[in-house]
Amino acid sequence: MELGTNRFEVQPSRVVLHTTGVGGDKESESEREFHSTCCLGKEEKLAEKMAITLSSGFKMPIMGLGVWRVERNAMTDLVVNAIKLGYRHFDCAAIYKNEAELGEALEFAFQQGLVKREDLFITTKLWNSDHGHVLDACKDSLVKLKLDYLDLYLIHLPIATKHTGVGTTDSALDANGVLEIDTTISLETTWHAMEELVSMGLVRSIGISNFDIFLTRDCLAYSKVKPSVNQIEAHPYFQREDLVKFCQKHGICVTAHTPLGGAAANTEWFGSVSCLEDPVLVDLAKNYNKTPAQLALRWGIQRKTVVIPKTSKFERLKENIEVFDFEISAEDMDTIKRMDLKLRTNQPAEETLAEKMAITLSSGFKMPIMGLGVWRVEGNAMKDLVVNAIKLGYRHFDCAADYKNEAEVGEALEFAFQQGLVKREDLFITTKLWNSDHGHVLEACKDSLMKLKLDYLDLYLVHFPIATKHTGVGTTDSALDANGVLEIDTTISLETTWHAMEELVSMGLVRSIGISNFDIFLTRDCLAYSKVKPSVNQIETHPYFQREDLVKFCQKHGICVTAHTPLGGAAANTEWFGSVSCLEDPVLVDLAKNYNKTPAQLALRWGIQRKTVVIPKTSKFERLKENIEVFDFEISAEDMDTIKRMDRKLRTNQPAGKPQEYASKDLWSSALCVTLYSHASFLLWTN
Repeated sequence: MELGTNRFEVQPSRVVLHTTGVGGDKESESEREFHSTCCLGKEEKLAEKMAITLSSGFKMPIMGLGVWRVERNAMTDLVVNAIKLGYRHFDCAAIYKNEAELGEALEFAFQQGLVKREDLFITTKLWNSDHGHVLDACKDSLVKLKLDYLDLYLIHLPIATKHTGVGTTDSALDANGVLEIDTTISLETTWHAMEELVSMGLVRSIGISNFDIFLTRDCLAYSKVKPSVNQIEAHPYFQREDLVKFCQKHGICVTAHTPLGGAAANTEWFGSVSCLEDPVLVDLAKNYNKTPAQLALRWGIQRKTVVIPKTSKFERLKENIEVFDFEISAEDMDTIKRMDLKLRTNQPAEETLAEKMAITLSSGFKMPIMGLGVWRVEGNAMKDLVVNAIKLGYRHFDCAADYKNEAEVGEALEFAFQQGLVKREDLFITTKLWNSDHGHVLEACKDSLMKLKLDYLDLYLVHFPIATKHTGVGTTDSALDANGVLEIDTTISLETTWHAMEELVSMGLVRSIGISNFDIFLTRDCLAYSKVKPSVNQIETHPYFQREDLVKFCQKHGICVTAHTPLGGAAANTEWFGSVSCLEDPVLVDLAKNYNKTPAQLALRWGIQRKTVVIPKTSKFERLKENIEVFDFEISAEDMDTIKRMDRKLRTNQPAGKPQEYASKDLWSSALCVTLYSHASFLLWTN
């Protein structure tokens, strides 16, 4: 398995770590082999040598101890016992509010001669409220930890919140009790401040935490010092294979926090289902004469991830490190792989009928709140569809380069103009920049304009927050490597793409620009680095996938939310992705009858009353007519609440595979649940 310039192999009797070209005196150019005993001996501690070399050149033990939730008065005994058992890696964070206690425990261990500073690997993390005070926050952590340097400093979460004082890690709330998010500091700005810490010798390695593929790719694009680590939740019920492989391919070591799925603690805190109680894991563990927890940790290590289980109990501390005297067979690794439920366990949190059926964007232009999406519409059906839609009253059409039917839309629009059905200024036309054209924004926009037979676009969106290898303007092909894996471009940051989008506005080619399929973190970052703010974020949202946090965040910051797939994909997504349609839900069916409407009409009206723009897709005239007949009634507040309770966190429009409830695939879905610890407040950001 390749990990940048590293090759990492775990065997029952030894760890083999082959390195080339990591530079400096930290590793030689030649291959080295580190041997260790099968179990902990009196003279050698296994964990000392079980390490992986990071891209920074420094070694990181593959087994660590996380100290989240560890009570302050228990810290010294915990750390001392851990060191005696062989632990050399301790994972902390400013938000854990126990750095000072960890520092006292480490000082005691040094004074007692149990270990030297250079034998340990200490990690801590920058909290959200200190993104604008990185140096001060790092120094504060060093003081509390009683250290001269950190082995690893991570950005805890990819979001900046209002500063509340260095080291306080408090969460500032507005008058309505909503978290005050800082949209002025981009993640790139934060990262460059992290890089300065390396230059100053305060930190040996820097990394990220809880970053998805999109955010990680973007960090690779703008970084001078590449992230050495991405610390994420990963365990048998939440394996995140795409994200793990992406990081490893690009030389980023993955550290698995919550490698046991939170076990009893998360079951109590969040009502999670523990993977350790799964009969598959229980039975497999018996075959190896191990506990389910030991099997889960060994599985993580054999995936080439660093594991940092948390415990304050001595017997668990001892049990967790006794995972180097056996190896899980390939067959059993596959069995555990099939356990993946995409289930995150570490997770916490009116306007009457619009008079003009339009919303004014932050750009100043009006956007009709009802539109027609043309994804999956075949070319020869386009003309009749568009003409009929215009006659019925549609003035908003949503297209994309990747739909491969812009030319057909253009011909239909040209016909409508020639027939005098509508004028250009009466329509609102959206299209989107495809992933492979992030480095060719101007050319891609001009190509779309040519196909659409237009002089300008009303709205141009970044279709997905990821750049892939360029395959030619307007082709929207996906370049695959020799293994059939998508070729992701890590050289173009989203900020670079966005500034190119801004140029289109200056040139008069586009009236408004926006984003699509961006989660809260990516949206916040765009607000921070943009000169022209995004007018729209187009996302999947419907009664089964409501995404309340993301919708409210966008609306709070002047970004209009457009709901693609507002009907949950209905029959089409049921066929394509095996989705369960919200339109068949008895709750929606019964409510619709009360209004003498169809479930689809009720779902669309619900979306409009949430102040989102809806763009249902259909090629059938009767559905086209039905969908727009949603302005003659209003859903009551009580029924709006009833529909709100239908939320399943269930994505239905999932190109990467069939959906799972309460989760979504890393490559396409940028899913990230953020735990905001202060005030025991937990927010779930689902995208």
